[in-house]
Order: sequence, then C-alpha cells, then structure tokens
Amino acid sequence: MTISPASPEQLFAENESLRTQLHQAEDTLRAIRCGEADALVLSGLEGDYIHALNGGLEPYRVMVESMNEGAVTLATDGTILYCNGLFADWIKVPSGQIVGTSLKEMLAGQDQERFDAMLVQATQEQSRGALTLLAVDGKPIPTLFSMRPLPQSEGKLISVVLADLSEVIAAAEVRAHLALIVESSDDAIISTTLDGIVESWNRAAEHLYGYTAAEAIGRNMLKLTVGPEHADEVKQELNAIRHGEHASYADTVRRCKDGSLIEVSIKACPISDGSDRIVGASISAHDISERKKAELQLLRFRHLIDESNDAVFVVDPNSARFLDVNKQACNSLGYSRDELLAMDVTTIEATISDDFAWDAHLDTVKKVDAMVVEGAHRRKDGSAFPVEISVKYVALNEGSYMIAIARDISERKRDAQKFKDLLESAPDAMVIVNHKAEIVLVNAQAVRLFGWHSEELLGQTIDLLVPERYRHQHPESMNHYFVQPRPRQMGSGMDMFGLHKDGSEFPIEVSLSPLITNEGIVVISAIRDISERKRSEASIKSLNRVLSVLSGINTLIVRVNNREELFRESCNIAIDAGGFRMAMIVIVDRNTMLPISVISAGKDEELLAAIKDVMASSEGRQTTLVAQAISKRKAIMVNNTQSDPRLIFAKQYAEAGVGSMLVLPLIISDEALGTLVLYANEIEFFQRDELKLLAELADDIAFAIDHINTQERLNYLAYYDVLTGLANRTLFLERLAQHIRSAASGGHKLAIGLIDLERFKSISDSLGRSTGDTLLKQVAEWLVSKTGDASLLARIDADHFAFVLPEVKSDGHLANLIENLITAFLEYSFNLNNATFRIGIKLGMALFPNDGDNADILFRNAEAALKKAKLSGDRFLFHAQKMTESVADRLAMENRLRQAIDNDEFVLHYQPKLNLESEKVTSAEALIRWNDPRSGDLVPPGIFIPILEEAGLIYEVGRWALHKAVEDNMRWRKAGLPAVRIAVNVSPLQLRNINFINEIRQVIALDAHAASGLELEITESVIMNNIEFNIAPLQSIRAMGITIAIDDFGTGFSSLSYLAKLPVDTLKIDRSFVIEMTKGPEGLALVSTIINLAHSLKLEVVAEGVETEEQSRLLRLLSCDKIQGFLFSKAVPAEIFSANFLAPLTPKKKE
Repeated sequence: MTISPASPEQLFAENESLRTQLHQAEDTLRAIRCGEADALVLSGLEGDYIHALNGGLEPYRVMVESMNEGAVTLATDGTILYCNGLFADWIKVPSGQIVGTSLKEMLAGQDQERFDAMLVQATQEQSRGALTLLAVDGKPIPTLFSMRPLPQSEGKLISVVLADLSEVIAAAEVRAHLALIVESSDDAIISTTLDGIVESWNRAAEHLYGYTAAEAIGRNMLKLTVGPEHADEVKQELNAIRHGEHASYADTVRRCKDGSLIEVSIKACPISDGSDRIVGASISAHDISERKKAELQLLRFRHLIDESNDAVFVVDPNSARFLDVNKQACNSLGYSRDELLAMDVTTIEATISDDFAWDAHLDTVKKVDAMVVEGAHRRKDGSAFPVEISVKYVALNEGSYMIAIARDISERKRDAQKFKDLLESAPDAMVIVNHKAEIVLVNAQAVRLFGWHSEELLGQTIDLLVPERYRHQHPESMNHYFVQPRPRQMGSGMDMFGLHKDGSEFPIEVSLSPLITNEGIVVISAIRDISERKRSEASIKSLNRVLSVLSGINTLIVRVNNREELFRESCNIAIDAGGFRMAMIVIVDRNTMLPISVISAGKDEELLAAIKDVMASSEGRQTTLVAQAISKRKAIMVNNTQSDPRLIFAKQYAEAGVGSMLVLPLIISDEALGTLVLYANEIEFFQRDELKLLAELADDIAFAIDHINTQERLNYLAYYDVLTGLANRTLFLERLAQHIRSAASGGHKLAIGLIDLERFKSISDSLGRSTGDTLLKQVAEWLVSKTGDASLLARIDADHFAFVLPEVKSDGHLANLIENLITAFLEYSFNLNNATFRIGIKLGMALFPNDGDNADILFRNAEAALKKAKLSGDRFLFHAQKMTESVADRLAMENRLRQAIDNDEFVLHYQPKLNLESEKVTSAEALIRWNDPRSGDLVPPGIFIPILEEAGLIYEVGRWALHKAVEDNMRWRKAGLPAVRIAVNVSPLQLRNINFINEIRQVIALDAHAASGLELEITESVIMNNIEFNIAPLQSIRAMGITIAIDDFGTGFSSLSYLAKLPVDTLKIDRSFVIEMTKGPEGLALVSTIINLAHSLKLEVVAEGVETEEQSRLLRLLSCDKIQGFLFSKAVPAEIFSANFLAPLTPKKKE
C-alpha cells in the first residue's frame, strides 16, 4: 500500500472532526450535570445499553469517568474542583492531589497568559484553544481546551473538556515527512484516481513534464502526458490496479508540455485506504533518454570493435581466459568466437616459454599504464605470425579486465629487413634516431666510423656520438627538426663534429631525412667523415687569409706615409682580413732592447700590459720571443702556447685564450729593428706552407718603415728647425693659416707673437757659436714647457721665435699672459758654460681679425710691431696702438686692484628686497664697490670684476665679500635688529674652485645663525654651463642651510627638466623682462609664465630692476613674491641700510 501525504485540507477536516466530538462530550456532560438527562445510551463490547441517571450521583460519576476526554471543573480563579480519571492519568498525579490545585500551574509557561484570557472569557461564553499540559515528569501533552460556564452556577463554575492532540500531531508529522520525501525525490511521483485524475504532482514531475502542480492537479493524466498511441496501455494499467494487481514496470514514451517526447521508465502501484480498499494509483517515472543513448553508443562501439583491423581480446586477469573477442581476432587465428571464449591466452601464444608465469605477467601489466610488446600468435592450423600487442589493465566497479590489442606485423618485419639491407649497402654511416633521441638502428659503416659495436649503440641517445661541448645545443635542434622535418641531402647538410669511442673528435657532414613509421617519425642520419676535406679547406683558407692580409698591407704601404698609421692599420688588417686573435708591432732600441713603440689591434689589455712590463724589465726583455727573433733575425712559431717551454707568458696566454703565436722580425739593411707578432685562439693554427707568405708580409712592412723613415727625414728638414726641433717659418705659417680658419669659423680672436732675444748676438760672439746654439735650445725648451704644446711655437730665424694663441678670450686675458711671459722669462736663469744668464725679450703682437685676415699679413704686422718695440725700447707692442694702450691700462688696473686688496679699499652696499605681501624688507643683496682713492669715487663692479676674474684675484675678493656679509648680518642680529637673509653673488670661477665648499663652511662657522642668514646668487648661465657638475656642489651648499637663488633668470637657456632637479630656492627675474613687461602683452605673458613656473616648482620669485609704480603693480597682480630696484631703494652702505630698513622694519620708499 502506498501512503499518500496528507494535504492541508485533510488535516483541517480531521481537526474539525475532533472539535465536533468534543462539543458532543461537553453537551453530554452538561446535560448530566444539570439533571436534564434521564438516561445515557452507552456502547460496549456487548452492544449498546441504557443507563438510567435519575436516581443518584453514582451513575453520573461513572459516565464522566468513562469519557475519552479529560473533564475538569474549575472555580473562576482557575482552581480545580473536580477532574476525571483520564485527566489524572495524563498528568500522572492522583485525583485526590489534583483537586484544589491551579490548572494554570500545570501549563507550559508560554501558555499560562493565554489560559488566563480564556478563563475570563469562559465566565461569559465558550472559549476554545490549544494549550500544552505538563505531566509531573515534565512531558508535554498537546491538548485542545473547551471551556464554558456551567448553567445555573451564575458564572462561578467553569466546565473544561480536554482532548489529547498527540496522536493527531504525530500522524500529521508522518504525513509531512512522507510528503517531503516525495517532493525531494529525483523521480517524478504522481498520484491519481482510478480514472486517471491527478491528485498530487511533485517537483520532479514538474521538471520532467514541464507542467506545474497547479496546472496538472485535477486534470486527466491521459490528456497531459500520454499520447494517443499509449492511451490504451495506460487504461489497462489503471484497470489492473483497480482489480488489485501489484506494481507494474515498463519503458515507454511520454509527451511533455512543449510537445517533445521523452523516454521514461514507469512504475505504477495501487493506493489503498485504511480498510485496504484501493482508491487510486501512484505512478513514478524517471528519464532514461541518456541511458538509451549510452546503449546505442555501446552498440556502435561494439560494431567498431568488430570492424577493427586489429584483433581485440578481453581477458579475465584471474584465469587468463578470454571473456570477449572481436571478429578480427577470430579471422586472424581461424577460430570461432565460441571456441576462443573457451580458451585462454597461453593457447594462442607461439613464443611462450615453459617457465611463463601468468601472475608475474599480470603484476608487470598492472604497474604500467600500458605496455607494448612484440610476440607471435599461433593460428588454429598451427602456423605462427608476428604480432605487436598493446596490453592494458582496467579496473572498473564491476570488476577488473585486461585488454589486449594485437596487430599482425608480418609485412612490417619484411619491410624492416629490406630497409636494413639497404642501410648496410649505403656508403655513408647511417644512424636512425627516434623522437626520444634514442638510436634504433645503425649500419656497419657507422660501427667502423665511431668505433662502437652495434649492440653498444642501440638504445643509447645520439649524444653518445656528439662531443660534450655541443650536447647542450642538440636537444633544441632535434626538437625543432621533429616539429618541421625537412630532408637535407648530402652536400647541403650540416657540418659538425663527431665523437669516436676513444674520445677523439673528427669533422663530419650530416644529412637528415624524416621517415614516418608506425611508431611515429624517426630521423635517418647519413654521416660522412670530412676530415680530409676540412684539412684541404683549412689549408686553402689559411693561404687565402694570408694573401688577403698581404694584399691589404701592400695597398696600405702605397697610401700611408706615417709610421704610427702604418703600424696601426697593419695590425687592424691582420685582425680583420687574417682572422688573428691579436696583432702587435714592436719597435725596440737595439742597444737596450727596450720597446720604443708597441702598437696592437684586437687588444687584450691585461695580456698586453704583462708583455710590456716584461719587455721593459732588465731581466725579462732579453728572454722574450721578440728579443730572440730580433737577435737571431728569424721567425719563431709557437703552435701550442701551453706546452712550449720558450714562452714566458704561458699562464697569461691560457687565461686570454691564446693557443698559437708567430713572431716575425722586421729587418732593414740586414738589421732587425722590431717584430710583427701574430696571435691566434686555436692550437696548431699556423701552417708551414703559409710561413713564406707571412715572412714576405713582414718584409713588406719593414720596407714601408724604411721608406717612411727616409720621407720623414726629408720632411723634417723642410719644415723643422734642426737645432731646436721647433717648426720653421714655413711650417709655422701653414699652422697659423689653419688656426685662422678655426678662429674665423668659431667667431673668436687669435693672436700671434714674435719674440726677440736681447743680447743674443753679444753672447754668441763672446762665448762662441756653440754657446749661442745652447742658449737657443734652452729657450726653445723653456717656451715648450710654458705653452705645453710645441706645435704652437716656431724658430723663424737666428734669435727670433714665434708663437700663436689660437683663442683669445679677452683683452685682459691677453694682457695677463704677456705680462706673465715677459716676467717669467726675465726671472729664468739660463746655464751657459757653467755660468748663469738672465735674458730679456721684446714682443711684437698682432691680432686676428683686427690686424689681418690671413697668415702672411698677420705675420708681417707682428714683425712690424716687434721692430717698433725694439726701436722704442718698449717691452712689447701691438700692431694697433689702441690695443697696446688697452693692454697697458689693464695691467695698470690689475696692479691697482692688488693694492686695493692689500689696503682694504672694497666695501659692501646692500640693496633691500621688499616682500609684496607683507610690505616688509625680509632680505637684501650685498653688492661690492671699490672705493678708489685716486678718483675718490666708488667704482661699480662691472668695471673691475672682469679684471679680478682674469687676474685670478676674484677668489680672494669673493672670500672677503662672504665674510663681510656674514659679519654685518651677525652684527645687526646681536644689536637686536630683525634677522634678514643677505644674498651674495658667486663668480663662476668661485663655483668651479674645488675649495669653495670648504670656504663656505669656514664662513658659516663664525656663528650658529650664519647659514640661515646667507643666500648665494648664481647666474643662470653659470649654472647651465655645466649643470651635471654643478648639481653636486649646490646640493652640498644647500645641505648647510644656505639658500640658493638663480640670478638673471631668462637670459640663459634653462632646461625645464634640469631646472626641476636643481637644488635652488629662489628664482630672480632679469630686469630686461621687467622693463618689457609694461610695453606689451607679450612681455607681460612671459613674466607671468616665469612666475607660474617658479611657483609650480615651489620656488620664491624676486623681480630685479623694478623702477616704476606700474611695474610694481603688475608684479603684485601676477603674485610675484618680492621686488628689488630703484623704485624702493638703490644699494646703500651698511649703516644706512640698518638704520633705514632694519630698525623700523618698515619700507622707506626712495624719494
């Protein structure tokens, strides 16, 4: 019997039935209590009988005690006045102990408040509700209470009838549990009437058929899911269920809501009520579409197995018997399927040994994923044939199996033998390799070529035949070939090296051909020993290489007339055309064997340094191969630098990777003056047949050296003074012309000077011509030491010398140079015949382009200036009188400035800077002035600062200015005046001075507040001139607490990227921009851009040269931070500055 779940409607109906019974019990009890009933009809085992009531109280008690419900009489406060025995049994307390207690106390806590409400209502009318009684042992008893006032008690007594709901709730829980099971089932479960009307429809049914429960319940299942072709079938099933037949099963087809058909497995069972009467049918169904597909696929798979060209065997792993075979297995062996299923594996194996153990074979198969072996099968007629068998052990839930697939390889074996015979007849060594790089076949030629037996090679990787140094390349190239296999025929194959069994290497050519086999692609390698061919090629290559070098050097000899260029280019040709590791030409002093010149190409610096050190040492230079080749005038060849005992540098050669070397003497007039040394990486690099060509190469280089020596002697006599070694007049004029062209293209001045030696004729006449020559040599040496470049000097006749200054930076610079030259020459002591002489000189000067635009004119004008100086007695004269006066004035000014330093004639004036926001003076710029006692006036810095820089006096004056500014500021601070920051200008020469940072440290060491009161102003052009160099010292200065300002910003060419990196605090706008600002929108926009740029870089902005109210107003609108200029105040002495701008700390505008 199938139990169907109770619906909510059924549960409601049962509850109402219980309530009806309770009402009847209440009415009966009321009638009994009120005396309204004379008798009761009671049902018992013997049938119904009449019990008379009128006649006493006992019958009443018996009837109440025999009720199926609990009965209790309450006072209005809930006290129990009476209870029947059934109630006492429920709570497990005797009746006598119950009377007088409170019914409320017998209820669960959450129901007591509700009971009070029901009790109040029951004094007036009937009240009902479900409450939970608690037995004395705590067991809860769900109970339905019905309470009403007893008639004729005037509401003072309450009658309570109680019904136990435990069984009702338990039955409902069972039905709910069964309903949950049905609802959660994966199978569609449907209950119908015997006429097919749907009464329940679970979720799986909704999913399977597409109808919701609401759509399906109440409709006939024949119209929902059963097609016309299956209607009779379903009717027969329902009829069979009506007649008491048990469950039926069937695979059939059903229709879904969308019209599609599905294959389902149906089970139909009868549903009976409590009296075993059949009232309906329960039908479960699940989708078997996938199972049907699997069955079809299995059928197809079986068909494919039977149609396979390979024999397939399914074997019982325990008994080795065949469980299944395909058609090919039957055809290949000549047995029927039934015959094979009665046999085991051993009956068809032709190569099985007597000691074969099936269990051991099974264990081997289990350990591997799949195993492929070759063997032989025996047919029913007794004949055998070779097979390749693939065996796999398969473990499934239903059991374990062994699958064997056998392929007849008779044809393959015949083809393999033919192929092997073909390989053996090949003239080259043949090696066949599979995709794992394993050797699978070799021929006799391969055995002879590599020295291994074939059994030793088979199964080994091809690396066995490859030298160690190439093995790391082999896997990658092999993998690439297997991805894109292409034939490479002999003659177009690869040249590489093979490895013999004895460890020797030999050159081979390898051609490759892919071959597709059943096992995949294999590579057939044809290998040919090309040792003899390589030797011939090497010999030809060597000769061609030397001929190429010889040709290149012969061509070089024709066009080169410089010894250094000859040596350098010869070494380069030897490297580039000859393929040598390094080439070196060494020229030595024949007497000392010390190297005069060492030129090389392809340098190994450490090796070259070691060679030079030994050649320069007294104990080593006589034993070098260079020394031996020179002394013996014979070539020395070393073809193994590691084993030749003649080598001093064997260790260094090994470290440098030099394997061979050749030393060739350079012989001129039967005397070796040096060597050509050639180095190679390889051992045994030099061959005997190329030595003759290399010796010819050395002879050609020696011939070129001799030719250059001769040419140089002729050139020297034509262009140089033999006595002093300086250029003569001709060469000097040529060089002067070159310098003039450079000056013209560079846009700068050039100067030449002619020197006349005073008293030279007297010295030469009195002490002799040789002494005069000695004096000329010493003068030449002195001039070279002073200029540092002999190419700028010349001896133009007997006692006259000339010099050129390729670039004259300023007149002051030229004046200092002339003054220093004349003074230094006069102070120098010349040693002649063990006596000391001091010689004076006269100078004649000419400037380009002022005094001439070509060498001849310039030279003549310098000669004219020299003649005038000799006639006038002046120490020097320029061709232009104005220039002479200018130089004289500058020299005089320099002397006066030196005196000014000694006499403390410099003073500092201070120009205040006004903060536009606070309208207060917060800083000032210190400006140097010269209090010239001769004129009595203050000389502005623009006149004397350039002379200080040219004379090198700026360092001392700059240090004084820094000290003075700090001292003044500290004096004001100690006097209680407000602290301001004083800006001091820094010269470019100061910034480049390596001691500048230390000088600043010394200055700020004067006071703890010195750094915070100091700012250095550096012009934009100075900073940008060498910005990478300037960043470091600026960072050091700023780290001391000193601020840095860029002065005259906008006049240089600042890079914004560098500007952002500079360690600066303030940017000062040049006065030229301030002037242009009021002339048009372009100028105003430019100043605005500068201010915005500075502020974006977190820099303070100071505008210089502010002279009008309009300028001040615009700068204020543009958010400029500070202004400086005559509008506010000019630079004033320290006392005035402190009095006017520090004491009141209020700006006093210039009147």
